[in-house]
Amino acid sequence: MRLARTHKYTLPLKIVQRIHQAGHAEGWAAGAPLSAQIAFGPHTPTDRTAILEEVVGGVTAGVLSLETGIRMLQDTGYPIEDARQDVERIRDGRQSQAKTKPKPAASAAAEAEAGDVSE
Repeated sequence: MRLARTHKYTLPLKIVQRIHQAGHAEGWAAGAPLSAQIAFGPHTPTDRTAILEEVVGGVTAGVLSLETGIRMLQDTGYPIEDARQDVERIRDGRQSQAKTKPKPAASAAAEAEAGDVSE
């Protein structure tokens, strides 16, 4: 129903702008009314924890892209200002962790053993 009435929801916003312009309200620019929309939340209450687990599982499994996961979190209400910046921060963090991550004990032991054999 919301999609069928989308054009009707913008009318009250235009009317308010035109009334303020007609009354020469301070701070309101003259001219054509600015475009405005009403953004509705989801029809059903969302369980943020369940969506977070879904996103983590999907991104980890490679089923969801990181960008899609962040968009899902934004739609749920997580305070993410700019999705692109968040993706860059996550990727930078992963790269820095990969560079500073210590080698597993098994590979370090194998390298030490290989060093002993060559001597």
